[in-house]
Amino acid sequence: ILTSILTVGASSFRERARKTKTAAQIAQLETALETYRGDFLKYPSDGTPVAYEDSNAYILEQLSGRNKTTGAYDAAITGDSRWNGPYLDPKNEDFRVVSGERVFVDAWKSAFNLRLANDQTTGDGNPPYNRALTFDIWSNGPNKTNDSGTHAQGGLGGDDNGNF
Repeated sequence: ILTSILTVGASSFRERARKTKTAAQIAQLETALETYRGDFLKYPSDGTPVAYEDSNAYILEQLSGRNKTTGAYDAAITGDSRWNGPYLDPKNEDFRVVSGERVFVDAWKSAFNLRLANDQTTGDGNPPYNRALTFDIWSNGPNKTNDSGTHAQGGLGGDDNGNF
């Protein structure tokens, strides 16, 4: 009986720790994005004419200054006179390679869902829904399923965690 209680307690503690870590990562991303915006007067955008940027790999690349495929510092990013980063420098455990690109992951090793407002107004017309002029960030949570939908139009769903 004691072993069962200890096992359940430890499992519950680990889950709370993962939720706390993910909340801290979201706060870290918020700070990095706002600091980047302070230097560049915009959020990271690859220049394609859409109302938002949602490529986790591209955003991580711009915030860390590290190439999204090799992980090496990229002079094309860090050489920009406005760049005062790294704005985000995740530990090895906080990113993984998906389809050949490095992505920032939550405590359950799932890629964060990111949707950043873009200064341009063309595209599919779907800016961040919950924080329309800035950015939406959310984790798929323990079940590793995006319960909030592609654009999180209805807010957070299921066990997802986010900044809205």
